[in-house]
Amino acid sequence: MNIRDLYLSPSSEGDKLRIITGFLLIIFILAFYAFDFGILFPPSFEGEIVVAIPKGSSARDIATILFEKGLIRSRGDFLLYLKLIRKEENLRSGQFVFSEPMSVVGIVNSLKIPDTQSEMVIIQEGWGREEIGAYFEDRGFFSHEEFLASSEGSEGYLFPDTYRVFEDITAEEAIAMMRDNFQEKTALLDVTAEAVIMASLIEKEARDGEDRRIISGILWKRLEEGFPLQVDATLWYVTGKVSNELGEEELQLDSPYNTYRVLGLPPTAIANPGLDAIEAALFPEKSPYWYYLHDKNGNPHYARTFEEHKLNKAQYLK
Repeated sequence: MNIRDLYLSPSSEGDKLRIITGFLLIIFILAFYAFDFGILFPPSFEGEIVVAIPKGSSARDIATILFEKGLIRSRGDFLLYLKLIRKEENLRSGQFVFSEPMSVVGIVNSLKIPDTQSEMVIIQEGWGREEIGAYFEDRGFFSHEEFLASSEGSEGYLFPDTYRVFEDITAEEAIAMMRDNFQEKTALLDVTAEAVIMASLIEKEARDGEDRRIISGILWKRLEEGFPLQVDATLWYVTGKVSNELGEEELQLDSPYNTYRVLGLPPTAIANPGLDAIEAALFPEKSPYWYYLHDKNGNPHYARTFEEHKLNKAQYLK
């Protein structure tokens, strides 16, 4: 008897059962890997797909919704996987957000976490740690004090953006999320610590791209020539007072952030700049100007000399 005869003519019912069981096990393993590792590759898409699963939806209903949203290639594949893992009744209702193609296994796992447990947060360009911490506290997440304690040394690197966060996010997780986003958004740029500090000044001092690049050129030129930066925003950082509230007392303040008295950049960033301000810091525009101001409508006015600057102040800051 050869080996082929052993498989075709088993000697007992037990042998037959073992062969059938082994065959089915192999099929199950192959099917699982097909669902999990993309042999049945999921459809591709860009952006986000929001899926609403109504209460009381059956597995077949959910498969139809996913198919119509373009998240799965086959309703049958989805239902087959649920049968294999015996989880047909284990999917929950709610809203779910998919930002990238996922295998059937990944989709099933995602459907176990309703999107109602997460929400969108918007971190504005130019916010400092104080504003970000207060924002999270106001939204009912962690406390302002916890955020400040955990984000020490992160000023300038908490990238302003729109984020989707879960309601139980910690201050450390939020900080890591924003810092990781900073690294991702600036990966192709040669961003030094000095550039981040300069970008934070530009973010607070200018309104749009052209204004930012010109002001960047003015500030870098002042640094190179050993001229005080005289940036009001650095005093705002330590006093909370805006330009028209600054008096002689503030201008004489003994602080490393007083760029009227101390030459060079402040020791840290004073806010968290967006990508446009970072690029302005890296790619300044050369100009003949040494001074600038913004009128009450936020329009910039530049000057070549201090005398021109005084005339601008008299004309536009009445």
